[in-house]
Amino acid sequence: MTVSSDNPKVTIDGNDMATVFGFDFAIFADADLKVVHTDAYDKETPLAQGVDYTVAVTAYPGTGSITYPVSGDPLPEGEKLTLYRELTAEQQTDLNKQKAYYPDTLEAALDRIVMLVQQAEELLSRVPRLPVSDTSNIGLDLPVPVEGRYLRYGAGKIEAAALAMADGSASDTTPRPVSGTAGATGSAADYAREDHEHLLPDGVVTTAKLADDAVETTKVKDDAVTLAKLAHAAHGDLLLYGAGGAPSALAIGADGTVLKSDGTTAAWGQAGPVVQTIIAKVGYENGSSETIPRDTSTPLASEGRALVPTNANKITPKYDASKVKIDFSCSAFVSTAGTPLIFAFFRGTTCIGVAEATPNSAKEGVSFYASVLDEPNTVSQVEYQVNVGTPDGSGFAINQNTDIPTSYGWKMSENSLFVMTELAI
Repeated sequence: MTVSSDNPKVTIDGNDMATVFGFDFAIFADADLKVVHTDAYDKETPLAQGVDYTVAVTAYPGTGSITYPVSGDPLPEGEKLTLYRELTAEQQTDLNKQKAYYPDTLEAALDRIVMLVQQAEELLSRVPRLPVSDTSNIGLDLPVPVEGRYLRYGAGKIEAAALAMADGSASDTTPRPVSGTAGATGSAADYAREDHEHLLPDGVVTTAKLADDAVETTKVKDDAVTLAKLAHAAHGDLLLYGAGGAPSALAIGADGTVLKSDGTTAAWGQAGPVVQTIIAKVGYENGSSETIPRDTSTPLASEGRALVPTNANKITPKYDASKVKIDFSCSAFVSTAGTPLIFAFFRGTTCIGVAEATPNSAKEGVSFYASVLDEPNTVSQVEYQVNVGTPDGSGFAINQNTDIPTSYGWKMSENSLFVMTELAI
């Protein structure tokens, strides 16, 4: 085996779910693995193997995983486990010069030595050290701890020094002013009492010295608060005063909304019943004979002749509660007397309405208009279409008929309108 990992330690954060935690450094036995639990306050507690956690390794020496806890809730967020290798500093491999031995035996002994070096390196990485450029040769041995003393650098060593403290007493003499900048030198007995008068020179009070709510409204000069002093907010936010009189930021409304009042406060709302309108021009269809059955079945999007150009039949509602009103008009004729023209309205492939028009005689023109109100319930793009056909395959024309005799006295329009209107109702 080779020792590929140079770090015999891994720290894993809890996530309220995981109970199995892997380690990628090799151990020779379960006892070589130590686990420390760190709580949300950085308090460390060594865990006991077999009681708090179990170890799983496929083959020794090797890597593996632990299961923690043995029972109870998973490691929560904010807490963590540290898994590290700790070997005993011993060498128990005995090689005899007169006997054969496996190379793995020697390799395992060398691996253990490298792991002990890594263990020492990891420990030394957490020890205070002098800079490599230091030439002071100061001793870093710590003195015996003594209560009430602190550590300091002395003459070539670290020493424990006592704090210098002296008792004082308050003076009963007449209070005297104390300057906030340069006070006179006094004795140990001259310290502030409650009856001392503190006089602060102009310009020495900083923001950090002001208590919360110390500056009242009467202390703020009129027109002294500039825009630069107002708190920053998101782009487009408005300043709104609530029922209690406290100001707050009103976030910018959705696209197409307007600021409305209900008599007590202001809020964003829909602009009005008509949100948007899209108008498409429908051209002519001549010599068509597609069919749409005239029965109890629902028309399919594949039946009939689609009339609205696909580059002009789409709308994206601004509100998911809006309705879309479809208005369609055209001029039409049928080649067979008494044969109806069937108009089917679609949202995508879903039929949302059917209407028909029947000329009284062959090749007699008829003006057609129909309106459908749909509820798409979405703010994604919606495609609408109008399909036309006859039930028996009779020929028809939309917006044009070159075969109409001039004696009829009228000419079919070569264009008609397809209108999609979003309504906030």
